[in-house]
Amino acid sequence: MTQAQLQMECKQCGCPADINNDSTKDEFDINCGRCGSHHSQKYEHTLVSIGPMKVEKELDGYGVSRVTMLDGISQNTHYTDPLTEDQINIYQSMFNSPHILNDQSYVVIYTPDGHKTLFGNPPKDFFLSYQEYIKKYHSEVIDS
Repeated sequence: MTQAQLQMECKQCGCPADINNDSTKDEFDINCGRCGSHHSQKYEHTLVSIGPMKVEKELDGYGVSRVTMLDGISQNTHYTDPLTEDQINIYQSMFNSPHILNDQSYVVIYTPDGHKTLFGNPPKDFFLSYQEYIKKYHSEVIDS
């Protein structure tokens, strides 16, 4: 198998982060669905390079949101910048709207002090650390 989806501990918040890995190209993406951080490695062709050039990108996360409409369609967003007051006010209006399923929607911000739910209801185990997550859902995993 050349492509794999795995999880690891997020370097920023310590929660589970998803890894999408393509070993045939030595490329990967790491995305944390709890704090919004992103780290990737890709090879790109540029006008100034003779061959593919390795490009790494690392973005701090400032939170995540999931907004689910009454028809079940949802949108997930990872924030790589702090939310502005205007953005927070827009979310507040959205969560007061009858068109949003509040029990399936949430806005969570992340700061060095930790996660904070601004609106809605994150899933039950949303705030588990990676180690707690492994113990709860993958007790058969053996540390090496």
